[in-house]
Amino acid sequence: MEFSVLKSDILKYLNMIAPLAQSYKGNKTILKNVLMDLDEDRLRLVSANDESEMMVDIPSSLLQVTEYGKAAVPAASLNSICKSDSGRKVAPDDDRIYFAVDTIVGKLTATHGSNQYEINTFDANLYPNMTKVDSRVAFDITQGELSDILSATAFAMASDDVRHFLNGLNVTLKSKRLHCVASDSHRLSFYSMDLLNEEDDEKTASVIIAKNGINALRKLIAADDSSITVTLGQTYAKFTTGSFTFVTKLIDDKCIDGDHVFPNEKQIKAKIKIDRESWIAAVKSAQVLLTAEDKGKMIVDIKDQMMILKTRNASQEASSCTLPLPECDCQDLHFAINGLYLTSVLECLSCKDVLFCLTDKSSVIEPIENNNYCSEKFIIMLVQL
Repeated sequence: MEFSVLKSDILKYLNMIAPLAQSYKGNKTILKNVLMDLDEDRLRLVSANDESEMMVDIPSSLLQVTEYGKAAVPAASLNSICKSDSGRKVAPDDDRIYFAVDTIVGKLTATHGSNQYEINTFDANLYPNMTKVDSRVAFDITQGELSDILSATAFAMASDDVRHFLNGLNVTLKSKRLHCVASDSHRLSFYSMDLLNEEDDEKTASVIIAKNGINALRKLIAADDSSITVTLGQTYAKFTTGSFTFVTKLIDDKCIDGDHVFPNEKQIKAKIKIDRESWIAAVKSAQVLLTAEDKGKMIVDIKDQMMILKTRNASQEASSCTLPLPECDCQDLHFAINGLYLTSVLECLSCKDVLFCLTDKSSVIEPIENNNYCSEKFIIMLVQL
């Protein structure tokens, strides 16, 4: 394999996939490498760990090719070479890196200006291939819509919980309605939206996408109107755009039923409309003396159209903040809630006002401006007084 490419071009694609291999901490040495697969149409770069695989194609129009081939190259070394200074001043559109791979001796030689590097390569045939996903259902949404879904839900996913269904994003497709749920058992986020461009009414699927895969996906997608195809298989989910393909493992467990996790009207004892930004400011003000060890516990009293937020740290230092509630006509209330969880929910919303509903054991928060196209709701469990 022998080719050259502009430094800026290969860095654009390498920056997308190299972190997946560089962050791998397991014992499979091959997964610390990037697979470089060059043919007449493109240079394919592949990066993977035990849970996910990332693939990007550099089109042949950006390459000057002498010989085709493929090899597995250490991700950290390749990334360092491509970021190195060439040692000479050249225009960005003339700053090329020349690569040559000798598969017999297992070496890649990279020449960049006056610099030359020689690093080990590995047998490309040893590299795993997860991109062939057995499709159960597939649908298209925009990257912006997917970004909104993940912003509203991903923060609530658990880590290493023995209840495996909590360690990822629960995704359910019912006809043309997509439901996404995440929870760590202390809080729950729910996002639902219509797939407006979907014509098939019969598509149904329920999967749980692992947290590590969701976090990696969030770094890849753009908040714009470009399309992304989501394919849900038996053991993997695949996300495909014009720039990349990302495959990640599914968790084998039963999904959370987002339609039946919220309290009914009989269980709700108070509903209060609150200005979101004012509430965020009040909660943060009440928590200024708290440390991580204090775990965000906040006492809340609601009376006389006022919300009083009180906190006390381990050193017995106290804070109190009062928030006017001009539209509150409920009875006096006294409860405790995790202020950190409350802030995380309020900050992922973009609406002006929220509806705060209270039960004996939990609270429900949702934007006033929810519509039929998409809706989001959140549960935060109350803290024992």
